[in-house]
Order: sequence, then structure tokens, then C-alpha cells
Amino acid sequence: MRESGKQMQKLIEHAESQVAAITKSVAATQNTANAALLNAQAIINAQRAWISVKLRRYAEEAFTLSIHNHGRTPGEITLVKHLDKYVPTISDFEPDSNYEEIAEQLYRKIIVPGEIWEAGGFWDDNLRLIMPDELYKEVKSSRQRYFIYGVVEYKDTVIGDLHETRFCFWYNPHYDTFEIGGPRSMTKST
Repeated sequence: MRESGKQMQKLIEHAESQVAAITKSVAATQNTANAALLNAQAIINAQRAWISVKLRRYAEEAFTLSIHNHGRTPGEITLVKHLDKYVPTISDFEPDSNYEEIAEQLYRKIIVPGEIWEAGGFWDDNLRLIMPDELYKEVKSSRQRYFIYGVVEYKDTVIGDLHETRFCFWYNPHYDTFEIGGPRSMTKST
């Protein structure tokens, strides 16, 4: 009887060691699967369209919205929207509460890898012409800051995933340029 109890104890210990080994094996398999998934996602991200936005200066105090595909596949622009705002200081800037409701639908535009599309007509302006004289003087003397902010929504044409690039720039009158600025939520890509 004692002999059978010892055998049973050995069987239990052996089963417990097998369960521990299987548990380690499952954890290692899960780690390997997670690493494979991250690797696949990295490969997809490396191959997809990546859209950036800037305001390109083409003459004194004149700028155009410039959209560039830095990715390896074509991107289909499905939506471009923007707002502008004047505030006394950069730290006073906050997006309008109706920002998400403002939309300017464009015809769908395909941008191939390396292409830069300048959306003239959508936003292509001379600051002197779009601002009232008094506001223009305030901006030029840095008593007011002029912000342009918005979003470009696009679809990767190979995978079909939807992405967006949010942008926010403020006009620097000392250098006659638009600088990236504003909250982080306004200057990101997905």
C-alpha cells in the first residue's frame, strides 16, 4: 500500500512538472506569436502611404497647402479640412469646439509615392489679401498669432486602411514662415 502511495506521489510530481513545462511552452509560444504580429505590422507600416502637410512659401507672405506622400504605396486623399484662428499668444491657442464638424470634401485625389500635391484653390493665399488691415498689422507686429490647422484624411490604396494627418501651423512674421505649433493632438499622424 505504501508502495502504491509512493508511486502515486511520483506520478503527481511528474504531472506537475509536465504542467509547468507546458505553461512555459505556452508563454514562449505566445511571446513568439506577439513578436510575429509586431513584425507583420511593422512591414505593413513600412510599405503604406504616409502623408505629411506643410505650408510652402511661394512669394512674400504668400503660402500654399503642400501635401506630400512619403510612403511606398499610393494614398487616396478623401478629405481635407482646415480652419484658421487669431490669438494673442501661442499658448492661448485652442482648437475650435466645432473643429470636427468643419469639413471640406475634395474630389478624391491619388498621390503616388514621392508626389507633392499643392492644393491651390483649397488654401493658397497671400496674408495681406486675406486679413483686414488692422489684424494684418497686429499679426505682423506679433501682437496676434495667426494659426492654420486641420486634417487630411486618406486611404492606403493597397491595404485599404484609413489614416489621417493632423496639422497646426502658426505664422512667424520675423521669418515670413509658418511654424509647426499648437497642441500635440493637432500635429499627429495615424
